[in-house]
Amino acid sequence: MNYFLQNPGTELEESYLKFVKLNLERFRAHLNDLENIPLFLIVVLLYLFSGLPAMRAIWCLRIFTAARIIHTISYLNAITVPRAASFLVGAACTVFVAGNVLYATIITGVF
Repeated sequence: MNYFLQNPGTELEESYLKFVKLNLERFRAHLNDLENIPLFLIVVLLYLFSGLPAMRAIWCLRIFTAARIIHTISYLNAITVPRAASFLVGAACTVFVAGNVLYATIITGVF
């Protein structure tokens, strides 16, 4: 029989529930990162194939990485203001790189 059914409200049960909640928050943080990082990497890959200067992409990659690290830490600690600011910085990097790719494709006559 299950230990928790025999002894409800024990210290072991509380620590187990805390452990499960912590792992659930970590899982949600990973899912949150997986919503944004693959899109950015695809856009950067397109940027590098477009023949534009790589230094811009490198700086955007650095800024995006720092923003995602701050976002993940803020997400795990439930701090909303740095989380929102770092999300906007990461989204701005994605839009900047995507805009450069779109501009390069229009100028070269692909579209």
